[in-house]
Amino acid sequence: MIILRTKGQLGNQLFQYAFARYIGLNKGINKIILDPEFGGKSISDLGLVKLKDKLPLAYRLFYKHRHLGDKFSHFLLRKSPWGFCCIQQNESDPFSIVTPKKNIGIHGRFQDFRLWIGHQEIILTDIRKAILKKSNIDFEKSESTLGIHIRRGDFLDAKYFHSIGALDVTYFADSINKALKTQSFKKIIVFTDELNHPDILALQREFNITICSSANMYDDFVGLMNCSHIIISNSTFSWWTAALGFGLESSNVWSPNAFKRTNAQPIDAHAPKTWNLV
Repeated sequence: MIILRTKGQLGNQLFQYAFARYIGLNKGINKIILDPEFGGKSISDLGLVKLKDKLPLAYRLFYKHRHLGDKFSHFLLRKSPWGFCCIQQNESDPFSIVTPKKNIGIHGRFQDFRLWIGHQEIILTDIRKAILKKSNIDFEKSESTLGIHIRRGDFLDAKYFHSIGALDVTYFADSINKALKTQSFKKIIVFTDELNHPDILALQREFNITICSSANMYDDFVGLMNCSHIIISNSTFSWWTAALGFGLESSNVWSPNAFKRTNAQPIDAHAPKTWNLV
């Protein structure tokens, strides 16, 4: 049994699901159960994880009531056949992960596609099918269309501004110019959560772009997947549109060379070698 405790919204949850699915594939476990106390509504709505009315007693004892036990009882819960072993990501070495031979609790962000290389096609196919079921748009590639995802919104808030931060307008202008050197595009479409932001309006004037935003985020998701080329922002939502629509070996993706202001995450963690870094 695998029980997943999620963090963040859709893009973050997809990374966590991908890692849990990888562990499950290695161990012959197809069902991943969600601990709803930690969120996970997005991947639950997609049908990627299962919900249970009550989680196993051993899991609840170990994770829910740690303050009631002592080191000895925790040791027994981890070592007993019906107990749970927790997999947590080591920030200094994300690959130092030991997978136990019994029930598994997974807790972490795992924002590194290299953690599930080997089963990437199965994982990407599962997620793509789930996304398409939620969208009103079919997955059909357009010719000579450049899609751009611009994330503003909460990235401008104090909570994220100094750690992640919204990308400067020059990143998008530079990326568009680099893409235009490869070919001309019949259409350039920007998908964004802030239609009237000055940066976006400036890009519209300079490059004659079309601005798009729908009430259904899955329509935006598939709309970006359908483009022939894509420029992503520093968001996990954006990353997954590129991974699902273009794959991990495409040269038609332009990505920022860092996803955080702190640059704590190595480039290789989020950008496959074939993607173009700007």
